[in-house]
Amino acid sequence: MFKFSVVPFDPKRSLKTAAIFTQEKARLFPEGKALDRFHKGAIAKALKNSRFQGGPGEVFTVAGLSGGERRVLVCGLGKLEEMRENDWRMRGLDIGKRIDELGLAEATICLGSECGAVSSGKAAEALLEGLHLALYRFDRFKTEQKPHQEARFRKVSVAVDHDAVSGVRQGLSGLEGLMAGSDLTRELVNLPPNIALPQYMADEANRLVDLGIQVEVLDEKRLKTLGMNLILTVGAGATKDQQPRLILMKYQGAAKDVPFRAVVGKGVM
Repeated sequence: MFKFSVVPFDPKRSLKTAAIFTQEKARLFPEGKALDRFHKGAIAKALKNSRFQGGPGEVFTVAGLSGGERRVLVCGLGKLEEMRENDWRMRGLDIGKRIDELGLAEATICLGSECGAVSSGKAAEALLEGLHLALYRFDRFKTEQKPHQEARFRKVSVAVDHDAVSGVRQGLSGLEGLMAGSDLTRELVNLPPNIALPQYMADEANRLVDLGIQVEVLDEKRLKTLGMNLILTVGAGATKDQQPRLILMKYQGAAKDVPFRAVVGKGVM
């Protein structure tokens, strides 16, 4: 999982890789224009000589800036007024895919104050969520990887207007937990069934107790007492030490008078 930070935007900072955004027709935002001026118009010239139109999902790489040391990833947004939270998440996915293709170790995402229908804090959070989803890898059982195949990305900075730094940092306060939860969920889904057995899943759930989650695991005796015969029937052929488990997890994140929401899932191991 990569580290992230929020910094004031400054086109003169030493940015080996920066990501900027455009509206439709490849129109740069103020921070993109500032970066273009710093690079003496090289970004605008490269865009003009390309097929890039600034539509959603388009990512164009401008390389060889400042003597070949820098590159800029130009990501299209389309119509700014139509940008919602999930649209920013999708743009994070777009940037993450390109970062992975290029094998980059770090980058700076230049996010201005114009974020469509959401705040810059929400836009930054969604962007980094998408970036994280794109860069996830499940290579636990890979016996050998060549150097060029290894995951390299380690750090991202979100550069925003100086006055917005504090608000964006506050908006990202819960992001690390979301990223860790996403990684854990995908890890458990990807594990083969000879490892992710019922008791293994119960043990993983119990590890969440330290995070304030109440966990109760019902074994085969409790399931029989409660008359949960369908669960018992599905697991009837399991070995004695891998009988069915029903895992109940409860988290009191809101006020005590707020009703709970129940999420029910099934896993056959």
